[in-house]
Amino acid sequence: MLKARTELQQYIASNAAIQQVRAQRQKWPLKGAKPPTRGIVIPSGGAVLVTNAYIALRVLRDVLNCTLPIELVYNGAHEIDNVTKAYLEDRFRNLDVVDAALLPYPAHHRTTKLSRFLFKAYAFYQSSFDQILLLDSDGLPFRDPEYLFEAKAFRESGNLFVPDFWKSRFPRDAYELFGLPVPEPGANFDYTTESGMVLFDKQRYPDIAEWIWFLNSYGPDGIYRYMWGDKDTFQLAFSLADEANSFRQVLGKPREALSANRDNRVAYPHVGMVHSDPDGNILLLHRTNRGKFNPSSPGYLAVDYITMPMCEARSENLQHGPGDGGFGFFEEHVELDTAKNCLFKHGDTFHTDCNLDVENPALPVPVVPIAKFGRDVNRVLRVSYVAFEEIKADIAAEKILVGACKEYDLIGDRTQCTR
Repeated sequence: MLKARTELQQYIASNAAIQQVRAQRQKWPLKGAKPPTRGIVIPSGGAVLVTNAYIALRVLRDVLNCTLPIELVYNGAHEIDNVTKAYLEDRFRNLDVVDAALLPYPAHHRTTKLSRFLFKAYAFYQSSFDQILLLDSDGLPFRDPEYLFEAKAFRESGNLFVPDFWKSRFPRDAYELFGLPVPEPGANFDYTTESGMVLFDKQRYPDIAEWIWFLNSYGPDGIYRYMWGDKDTFQLAFSLADEANSFRQVLGKPREALSANRDNRVAYPHVGMVHSDPDGNILLLHRTNRGKFNPSSPGYLAVDYITMPMCEARSENLQHGPGDGGFGFFEEHVELDTAKNCLFKHGDTFHTDCNLDVENPALPVPVVPIAKFGRDVNRVLRVSYVAFEEIKADIAAEKILVGACKEYDLIGDRTQCTR
């Protein structure tokens, strides 16, 4: 891997690569030049991811009226067959369903199987867009994300990432492997990175895009031994390109999305992370754990509550559920009275209006009923539940995913089906 790093450095410094970079950078922002292409990239494939991607597309196009072009990227006909491709492209305007297996592979990079986490990085790397919003299939935007490309944070830095729950789990060993200084939290980032949503300008940072795919091409055999999947490779790529200070992260802490559907493990099961934009407005629900839409049983758990922004110490309590896959909060860890008794304008401003300290590690955690986040957020959620029933019925009726995998092993090799 270290030898390959030197080879990639030589390629980036070569005349061919330099000419390619110059050609990209000359497009913009010269006066009168053609603006950069912008679009959303959604990696997908197989029944679970296609189901979640369909729901995200329904919300983006039919609720949020988002007009950005979208690339839905998959890896071979076993993941999305021609019937499914036509079904999706007919249903949603300005959508290109792209088979990454048919794209020319970059000769200067290591060949690898496109499995699990690294496929998302490959979809990012191969995208035709200059400026990319990379969105996980199970990401559910609460507002049209196009405005993010004009946000001050993105215009100044050319990239914008969202934080994970964890600060102490920064992959220091990965930086030491390459002899790089370990970045310290500060004005540009605070927590480790969550890659469920990534905003990135490939025109501005073509070399960083190369480093991102370099790292992920060695994923399961190398860099993933030092971190959890692809998510922290993005920031490491900035350091490899000598651009560590250019990395930008939304500094607002994520919130927890919880269900009130008590089970025999926890009183309030965790169903996702809620990310905010740079101004503190909730932007995205990244469904995780039992919040994911699954066309086979058990389906999904609805969002009933959203916590105030969570510091790491409070989030650690998610790990304290009982065995048998428990992931969520016990009843004594959740506090409902503050939302009942405090006057606040909106769920977004609950913690500021009610003078709550987001750095407070103590339990219980104040939570807000989902209804307090307003009509628009609740409409997104309602349509997502309706869309799930739509796609589930069409899968059962074999209108979609006829010749593709109904399921595949998400942890293993994406080239193998589990029927």
